[in-house]
Amino acid sequence: MRRIGIKVLSTALALIMGITICCPLTGVAATGQKKESDMSKYLTAHVNKEALTKRDSDYAGKIRTQKGFQYVISKGKATIVGYTGTATKLTVPKKLGKKPVSGIGIGAFAWNSNLKSVTLPDSVTTIEGSAFAGCENMTKITLGKKVKNIGDCAFYYTGLTSFTMPDSVTKLGREAFLSTFALRKITLSKNLKEIPDSAFENSALTSVKLPSGVTTLAYKAFYNCGSLATINVKNIKKVSGMALKETRWFSKQGDNVYVGTTFVGTNGNPEGVVIKKGTTKIADYACEGTKVYWDDSIGDVRRVYSRISKVVIPNTVKSIGEAAFYDNPIKKLTVPSSVTNIGPLAFGFMKFWQEDLEHDYYYFHDQALKELNVSEDAGYNEEVANLAWKYYNQYRDEEFAKAGALEYANWDGTPTVVMRLEKSYGYCVHTEDFELHGKSGSAAEAFAIQNGLKFVAE
Repeated sequence: MRRIGIKVLSTALALIMGITICCPLTGVAATGQKKESDMSKYLTAHVNKEALTKRDSDYAGKIRTQKGFQYVISKGKATIVGYTGTATKLTVPKKLGKKPVSGIGIGAFAWNSNLKSVTLPDSVTTIEGSAFAGCENMTKITLGKKVKNIGDCAFYYTGLTSFTMPDSVTKLGREAFLSTFALRKITLSKNLKEIPDSAFENSALTSVKLPSGVTTLAYKAFYNCGSLATINVKNIKKVSGMALKETRWFSKQGDNVYVGTTFVGTNGNPEGVVIKKGTTKIADYACEGTKVYWDDSIGDVRRVYSRISKVVIPNTVKSIGEAAFYDNPIKKLTVPSSVTNIGPLAFGFMKFWQEDLEHDYYYFHDQALKELNVSEDAGYNEEVANLAWKYYNQYRDEEFAKAGALEYANWDGTPTVVMRLEKSYGYCVHTEDFELHGKSGSAAEAFAIQNGLKFVAE
């Protein structure tokens, strides 16, 4: 069993369920949603610390206040950057400082527990990242008719129950509605092209009508929307294997699940998979291997190991996505010569679980995980937590992860982050005795050479 370098690991996005890009998730069970612990409110990942620092630097001495609204003026337009008022029903003015309000800035209203409803004027064209993140009592927001961009995590962990997106919106940020647990109804802009990473993950949506222009469902776009029973996917050309998993729609599709000619995964925990002829793509994370989730019944993280040991790929398949068969006990796999592209960690790799290691604590430094001795009473340090998320956002390294919040952090003057990883953590290793079969000179042989796997020419 051989450990793989961190450079390889950093290509594997979200191989362990638990931490997402903008915000930590303390366990969303496969069978339903579980709200986050109070610990998450102390972590500022949902409000990008680096971006806020830069903003504060850029706006130093420029911030004005009017009726509780903090704003700056640039190029004849006002951007709201904060709010000190206590209103529960808030109507944002059309003008501040006699200038039209064109933007809601980064984290402007983040974690405001007073807000229950918000109305934005038509002058607003941009809602920046984390603008309303954590407004868990905000059940309603009305956007103006000219909003073009909705930033990353803009409505993360809010209390919204429904949302109407004006057709002026052309770009939706990643994790825009992540963990908006009460969100049951969404009307999307007809000018969207993509539903990005984790955009509606962990919501209560029951039905989604995708505009005809949407052709891409990215990683975890609707993941763990347990009540989502209907969604039109006929126009989807690019889809992640994780986009629709843990939804009612997915569970109704039979043993093998397809979106168009793309194989996106399986239901149940089969021992083998035979992909139907005519399939042209195998999606990334199609058969993601061991599932890690929080189980309330035992008050701990639970793992369900994959049993897939045999996969039959037809000669119509042209591409195999990233981590498509990662962490599955496959010993032998034949890849047809029709395949011209194979993503990182597609097969031949497994997880080596944390209980086989001596220590619970590791630190993240220069993209590497190393052991670090630290007492359990090391305490929580916000500066280190912020740094942790800075590194995580930059490198998206899922080996720096657990199924709960960051528990311990210790600052020693160096860019060091201490994580208690517990049972959700696993190293990436080569699958023992794995053989990759294919034609000489094929993409399969190139993949084997690049990743140090045994190749058998047929």
